[in-house]
Amino acid sequence: MKTAGLLYVGLGYCTYILIHQQTALFTQPDERATFGEMEREFQRALSLLLQSRSVYQVSGDRAGEASARLTLAMVLLDFSTRQRQMLQEKADTLGRQAVANCTVLLNDAEEQCRQVLLACQDLAAGASVPADLDSTIYIALAYLVRIAVQRATLARSGEYIDTAYRERAIASSLCQPIVDSLSESSLPWMVMRNVMALHSDSIDYQPPSLPRLPGLFNGHSTFPHSPMSQAEVCFAAGELAEELGRVAASYEYCHDCYTRATQCFQAALGMAHSMKEHDPGYLVRCYQRCTCILEERMSASPELSDETMRTLLNILKAELAQVHYPNLDKTLP
Repeated sequence: MKTAGLLYVGLGYCTYILIHQQTALFTQPDERATFGEMEREFQRALSLLLQSRSVYQVSGDRAGEASARLTLAMVLLDFSTRQRQMLQEKADTLGRQAVANCTVLLNDAEEQCRQVLLACQDLAAGASVPADLDSTIYIALAYLVRIAVQRATLARSGEYIDTAYRERAIASSLCQPIVDSLSESSLPWMVMRNVMALHSDSIDYQPPSLPRLPGLFNGHSTFPHSPMSQAEVCFAAGELAEELGRVAASYEYCHDCYTRATQCFQAALGMAHSMKEHDPGYLVRCYQRCTCILEERMSASPELSDETMRTLLNILKAELAQVHYPNLDKTLP
């Protein structure tokens, strides 16, 4: 059964990676997949991953099930993003049906993450804690922040102003406690319980604020959590700061938001570099994700396009330096 689960998740992941690359913003227009091809291949990837999850459930492999669920959530997040991006190339404002379709994907992604966290809570009561539980919990928490950010982006694109504000407030209230927990030596059980109990109708909405990540902006960290955990949390914080920059009322605050987002992305890439021997594909995905976000930034804020281009070039130059001098302890500029 475990072999079957691995086979399905491997096929689903490979299908996802291929269509993800073929629909990226930086792909040449004549080489990009069509909207129909994008939908078909993402649905194929999801179908394979759902089969993997079912196999793991039947076999009682809880670690395998959690991994399949988180992979599902990742694919659903990117499927929603690609739909929005490709539709926005044709119209500045998303139609009601497009918003509804993406919302369904994000709701499904949220359910996958919540099921993972529920299972992790059960493990907390056990005699032993799996070694990879740290990254499992933090990836699920980071995805929940990203889901709220994407809902805000989606609502903003559809001109649902109040909904967009609410989702930014939710993302902000989720993000900072998760970031703060990285400095603690224990697993974030309290944060997890608070997140699981959080509902949109029970939140005392505060104005969304920029996430603070002290100690992570130099590309190195002594935090007692896995590099994967730190990388995913940093990326989630960066996406939140990026979205806040999109709706900033002043040039100065917009610049501050994008500066913070860039710092978060650089910190995440620094963490990803420390894992490249173990999982080189993860580092590539991180760079692709960062590149797509910065390309969207250039389109959304043309007045900052020169600075954004320099940021992108600096990030790519740092990666080239790592390729040519892999043993050099180099901090991202």
